[in-house]
Amino acid sequence: MEENNNTKKGVSAIIYDDKGSNHYFLILRRADGRKRFEFVKGDCEPGEDPIDAVKRIVKEFAGLRNFEVKGNLVGERSTGSDDKKYTTFLVEANMNVVVDISQSENHDSYLWTAKENVTEKLILDDEIASFTQALKILNSGQLK
Repeated sequence: MEENNNTKKGVSAIIYDDKGSNHYFLILRRADGRKRFEFVKGDCEPGEDPIDAVKRIVKEFAGLRNFEVKGNLVGERSTGSDDKKYTTFLVEANMNVVVDISQSENHDSYLWTAKENVTEKLILDDEIASFTQALKILNSGQLK
C-alpha cells in the first residue's frame, strides 16, 4: 500500500501472559454481526507517539492497568480495508486480572486462549501474520 497524506496511523497490541512454557493471548470479540476475534487496536491521536498510543488503547479497550510493553514487531501492517497502517506491539499482562471491555463500543466479549488456539479464532490474514511473527519473537527468548 502506497503511503500518502491520508494514511492514518494506528497501533495494535498482542497481549500475552507467559505461563512458563506456554503463552496465553488476549483477543477481543467484535460486537458486529460477524463476531470475529481480533487483537486490541486503535488509532493514534494526532502527534501521539506509537508507544504512548498502545499504552492508551490497552487501558481504554482492555481496561488493563498493570502491563508492560515488551517490544514491537518489525514493520507496519495494513488492514486492507482502509488507509490505515498499524504498528504492532507485544504487551505482557497477567491473565488473572479482570479485563474490562465496558468502555469499548466495538467489543462484546474477550477470551484468553492458548497459543495453539489463537489462529483458529482470528479471521484477518494480517492479524494471523502478525501473530506468527510475535510467536517467533516470543519463542526465541529475545524479550527476556
